[in-house]
Amino acid sequence: MIQEKAPMESKEYLGDGVYVELVAGDIWACLLTTEDGVRTTNRIYLEAKVLQQLLAFAKARGFRESDKY
Repeated sequence: MIQEKAPMESKEYLGDGVYVELVAGDIWACLLTTEDGVRTTNRIYLEAKVLQQLLAFAKARGFRESDKY
């Protein structure tokens, strides 16, 4: 488990109740949270390797920044 020390940047809203922020701890991680307007309902820590794999997954399936979903 990642020992969260401090957020490195403020939380940014991605859409659909999902937020992202970078956190520093024993390792750097990307923290995704879902929130219902009152509280955080889920937390997912993506270590750098996992984030790279997620981006590779999206790229391999043709997702591009310019795509409209």
